[in-house]
Amino acid sequence: MPRCLIIMAKAPIVGLAKTRLSAGVGAERAVALYRCFLEDAVALARQIPGCRPAFSFSPAEAASLFAALCPDALLLPQCPGNLGDRLLDAAAQAAALGYDEIALLAGDTPGIPAHVVEGAFAALATSPAALGPAEDGGYYLIGMREPQPALFRPGIAWGGPEVAAQTYAAAEAAGLDMATLPTWYDIDTAADLPRLHADLRAGRARAPATYAALEAMFGGG
Repeated sequence: MPRCLIIMAKAPIVGLAKTRLSAGVGAERAVALYRCFLEDAVALARQIPGCRPAFSFSPAEAASLFAALCPDALLLPQCPGNLGDRLLDAAAQAAALGYDEIALLAGDTPGIPAHVVEGAFAALATSPAALGPAEDGGYYLIGMREPQPALFRPGIAWGGPEVAAQTYAAAEAAGLDMATLPTWYDIDTAADLPRLHADLRAGRARAPATYAALEAMFGGG
């Protein structure tokens, strides 16, 4: 089955991407780190057999930046609306292009082992959906065999600490079996970076571009 890993991304531009991270490390460094996150997400997609990388990106005029980052990626401009609207629309765009194993990945969760994402696609062989819950109560990945509007219904508090729980509840209400992946964490602020650096150094996570940037930032110590 054709697989597509859609990376949800903002253009790596100062003032647009990772503004909370900018407060701790500076705007230029935050954007450089975020670009590393995106590079590692593309590298992750390439480790999954039969998987096409894609960017669901904003703003629409940044298409050339994403094409340069990954020339063979599908470029799926984000629609207006909340995060749920954008996720569902990205899945629908991929499905319209013939992909029937679709996973949407947050662009700020570097280091996820490839076997976790491969597990999401494997789960879609028997389940219509899969969810990777994040430590903050959201989720870092949602997978579907086809777009599932019920998982993005009104009432989900996007950006809040109950998003994963509300999504599980929506799946149950719709009668959709949803596979669960291991919990992971995202990178929102500078306080999250030492943990990521330690996980990368110990081999608990893998993100080569991000690791090189963090080694330089923390002096390799």
